[in-house]
Amino acid sequence: MTMDLGVETLLSPSAALANQLVERAVSYGCSLGIYVAASVCDTTGRAIATLMHPNAASQCAAIAQDKASISAGFRLNSDELYQSIKGTEALKLGLTTRRGFALFGGGMPVIVNGQAVGGIGVSGGSEAQDVDCVRHALAGC
Repeated sequence: MTMDLGVETLLSPSAALANQLVERAVSYGCSLGIYVAASVCDTTGRAIATLMHPNAASQCAAIAQDKASISAGFRLNSDELYQSIKGTEALKLGLTTRRGFALFGGGMPVIVNGQAVGGIGVSGGSEAQDVDCVRHALAGC
């Protein structure tokens, strides 16, 4: 007889996958001539891997982590979340005043076998360049 213990299992990117993703993102940034930081987290926002180019601005790692966490938690690209709340002023103001809330491009969920298992965020370039780095990282895995 099986007993329901009220326990859930959360899927998470492995350390190997997380490291591969951040390495691909930072390397791709270099190929674009920009210095970025990249972070991968699980669906709770806990960082698994973060990599920052030595010439990236000092706040890039924290912003990349914020983008990864938002994308993982809401299972949306960070810029898509803004699009979904921009018409609701109270919600937009409430969320954007929370610490660590990044509502601009450069964060995407990490999807494995159709399930969101985490998020990846990149910061250091323009919004479009950050998005390109994330897409490149995800395309290779």
